[in-house]
Amino acid sequence: LAEPMDRISRSDTLRSGLLVKASVRTRLALGASLLLGAAFFAALYEGGVISTRRLYSVLGSLLGLVPGSLHLRRSKRQAPPRNLWRWLSAAAVVAVGSLHVLPWLPFIEWYNFLPMQSRDWLQVVDSVACFGSTCIASVCLSLRHPPSTYVRHAVWAICGIWVIVVSLTAVSMVPSEYQTILQHLAWHLEGTVFKWTAWLMVGRIVALDRRSSLGIAHPNRLVNMATVCFHARVVTETFFDSTPMSFLMQLVFAVAFVTIWMAISLRTMACLGKSLRVVQKEARKVTGAPQAEAQWAKKVLKFELAACMCLTFTCTTLWWIPHQVLLWGAGQQTADSVLLVPMIVAHRLNMLVKAASAATLSGLLWHFQAPQTAPTSNLHIQIHGPQQGDAEIWSQKVDELAHRAISLESLLRFWGELPKVMPSFDPARSTTNDVVHMAIVPLSRSPGGTGGQSLASVWSGGQRLRAKCMVTHNWSNLFLHLVAGILADALGESYYDGVATKLLSPAGVEELAALLQQAPKTAYWVCAFSINQHACICHGFSQPSSRDPEETAQQPWHGKDSATGVPYPVCDCQEPKIFNDQPALCEMNKFNAMMRHLASLEQHFSHLVIADSHFKVFTRAWCIAEIVESEVSQVPKRIKLHSQSSLDNHYQSLSCIDVRDCEASRPEDRDMILSGISDLDALNAELQWAIFGTRGLLSKWVDGPGRAALVARILRRIEGQAVLSAV
Repeated sequence: LAEPMDRISRSDTLRSGLLVKASVRTRLALGASLLLGAAFFAALYEGGVISTRRLYSVLGSLLGLVPGSLHLRRSKRQAPPRNLWRWLSAAAVVAVGSLHVLPWLPFIEWYNFLPMQSRDWLQVVDSVACFGSTCIASVCLSLRHPPSTYVRHAVWAICGIWVIVVSLTAVSMVPSEYQTILQHLAWHLEGTVFKWTAWLMVGRIVALDRRSSLGIAHPNRLVNMATVCFHARVVTETFFDSTPMSFLMQLVFAVAFVTIWMAISLRTMACLGKSLRVVQKEARKVTGAPQAEAQWAKKVLKFELAACMCLTFTCTTLWWIPHQVLLWGAGQQTADSVLLVPMIVAHRLNMLVKAASAATLSGLLWHFQAPQTAPTSNLHIQIHGPQQGDAEIWSQKVDELAHRAISLESLLRFWGELPKVMPSFDPARSTTNDVVHMAIVPLSRSPGGTGGQSLASVWSGGQRLRAKCMVTHNWSNLFLHLVAGILADALGESYYDGVATKLLSPAGVEELAALLQQAPKTAYWVCAFSINQHACICHGFSQPSSRDPEETAQQPWHGKDSATGVPYPVCDCQEPKIFNDQPALCEMNKFNAMMRHLASLEQHFSHLVIADSHFKVFTRAWCIAEIVESEVSQVPKRIKLHSQSSLDNHYQSLSCIDVRDCEASRPEDRDMILSGISDLDALNAELQWAIFGTRGLLSKWVDGPGRAALVARILRRIEGQAVLSAV
């Protein structure tokens, strides 16, 4: 396993390096092309072939294309610039953005060819647009965001929008012969910014619905085609002036641009609307954590839909086409008096909408808050307690158990030695129950067979080691997953499937050992290692957990090795067996008391629940009791899952989880535990929140595609359950 993974890693590194080199070569080639174009048209101007106005138009167009050559879609930069560069850039934006006050100076002639009322309107519009874009750009440039290529794309788009607005604001402040430079710079840069913002929107929606890619083949190619049409219209106006052929060509390019953009936008809105209806329906059906997730997804989809509609219907070209038609049919004065002001207002509004949506939906300025949980009722549990006269013995046993923890190094060493101790061990089939009977029991037996002790005591040499974390797990789970879950918790991993993969190879075990050297030292309490198995089960096997004979027959792990089917060896040690008939000395009835004791001794004591891939741990009565105890004692609880897919595949059963369905080896234990829990419904709700991880999952910072992927995950759960229900 290690060798293929190393090859994949080297391949990814090589591919990344090739992409960086290709991006640099592309930038150099585009930059050289722009310089050659400028030199070529300068030579034509010197030769008297083109006019000064035409030269300035070309130079402005080339300047507008420069940002598009500097920032490409395949750019892989994720980290923000250093602090100094960020603050200098933000200060420069604020300084230049102060142009928003200039329209109000009396010596500035602002749209003097328009009536006074129209001029007043445009003064307000340009000032607001310049001030708004400056605020958004300066804040976005100054922020230090988590690494994200998507956010870097958004920052480039926001800065491009700011340059467009500032350039158009400055047009009236420069001599008339230079105005054409700023105009053409802004027009071509607008085409580049359109491409950037469209990429951002398409990237989020494709992450939301990967299966259909908006239902359109090659959406990014369509965005590129629309961008080409936008630039082609401006180029036509630059080189062909106001001839009938120029007007017709511009109209064709503009209509093509609007048609492509509308196709993408309307299909995007349809995709968002369909997803929104699905989560709205689900939010009405379910309760607890699934309902909160559906409501969170509904909020995200509503915001995306509103942003998409604003971006679509404030598109400037929608107003430019009727303005040009009116100009051609009724003349410049009529067209300007009727549609110029609405067109400029729509343009500035479109710029602000693009900047605001890029800043918020990228995750740069705003993060969707995780849903808040309703306070749970006053849960409490009453299970076992010392009888009169046995309190001191009970307390001594609780304290003894609390100091039988295991270290991570001992656990990893045991994993490496397990195949020697238990030749039939198969990571893919051997359960914790198998390992207890065929490895832990033999290793913890005293010399001479007179008795035994817990394996934790053997490893510590009889020294007391206080637990900092209590582990809840079910014995029918793979032992591989138990070990992986503990190590994943120590390493801060969200899921343990990756750690389980590493445990299967010597190289992976060495890597984990090296990582654990840097991880915090935590002593874990695991019943399989911390309980003296010789004082309870070494002489026999656990009873079937189901009262259904047919289901019991399908549980081959009771008394038999899961890998070979051979019955477990029976230990004949002379250790006295102590059960509930001697409650003060019994080690199997004090888990809750021990958790309370450790919570009072250890400031950072915590509770780890390792969920098997089928979530059977939440059907075991004693596991439920431990979970309730951590909730009552306010012990921090973590639930470690096998993988994201395991949670998604069991969405339906977990969304209606009910602890009343739990089981125990002894039916009387189940009844005793359930009767001791004060509020079963509140416990069900709390379990849902903890299992789904809704609080933590939806509160972490993610960029736009990451947030869309979370929504897509919720949708896949809902749709997957709908398919199962239909079957």
